[in-house]
Amino acid sequence: MITRPLLRTRWAAIGAAVAVTLGAGGLAVVDAAVTSGERTVFVPLTPCRLVDTRSSSSVGPKTSPLGPGDTHTVTAHGTNGKCTIPADAVALSLNVTAIGATAGSFLTVWPAGTDRPDGSSLNPSPGQPPTPNAVTTDLSVDGRFNIFNLQGSVDVLVDVNGYYADHNHDDRYYTEAEVDSLIASAAPSPIVMSQGFDWVSNGGNPSTVGAFENATLISGGLGGTAHLSLTGPAMIAGNAYVLTSVRYCVSDTSGTVAEISIIGLGNEIPGDPDELAIESKDTTDRTTAGCFTIVAGPEVGSRSAHHLMLFAVGDVQVAEVTATWTAA
Repeated sequence: MITRPLLRTRWAAIGAAVAVTLGAGGLAVVDAAVTSGERTVFVPLTPCRLVDTRSSSSVGPKTSPLGPGDTHTVTAHGTNGKCTIPADAVALSLNVTAIGATAGSFLTVWPAGTDRPDGSSLNPSPGQPPTPNAVTTDLSVDGRFNIFNLQGSVDVLVDVNGYYADHNHDDRYYTEAEVDSLIASAAPSPIVMSQGFDWVSNGGNPSTVGAFENATLISGGLGGTAHLSLTGPAMIAGNAYVLTSVRYCVSDTSGTVAEISIIGLGNEIPGDPDELAIESKDTTDRTTAGCFTIVAGPEVGSRSAHHLMLFAVGDVQVAEVTATWTAA
């Protein structure tokens, strides 16, 4: 029998190999009576304002209070008010606030295109301070819902904090052997690592850069070189990683990146007694700002140590360097 701690460990490790990705921290409520099929998952959002009927701070097309017997239809799908709700949302989690009621009333929120239910979503009264109430409502097929006010007039605010979307679940139990097999067959994803700005002046011809100020390589009119060590991940889950590409970004500059290379160093490489360095080059002059990628050749990537070598003419500011490492 598998103990609960072991089960938790295995499910954490198997990740995308078995578990369905719910996106943005989505959470499914599992019903023990239903083992699989189409059910909704909740996707939280940073709270945003979809409706504010107050004329002084209106959000959305309605800029006046709801009157007696009024029904206001709200479109949720797409970008409306200050919210962007995806088209696959089938329901919304809301905070609804009534402000400035002129009579005791109730508000009902329900999906457009259906009969209004008898229940109330909140019950405003004159003199009542603004108090939000949590409301969950389904949406019509075209992504709309209604707000009804019984009597008097009242301004309404609607804030969205999440939505529900249909998702196909498979909650059947897996055996220990099935979990182990799925873990073993899951292909590890590439790892992207920021390399910082620890540039080092490099000796030789042409001359080295003269100084570094705020990641700016000051090489003067004749040009100079500098290098940055590229450090990859340690072995992860039995997988060794090799360098496959480097992305570097150059901000506005008065100088030119004349050449940039990935240098693969052969130290401690079996069968390479001379420990020679090889390189993959990008020889395009970079005279304007932008981000560029160098692909490391297989032999470069398989070396045990790597440098990014930059030859600059004039002052060049390197704004970002990231390296991608892929399981061998």
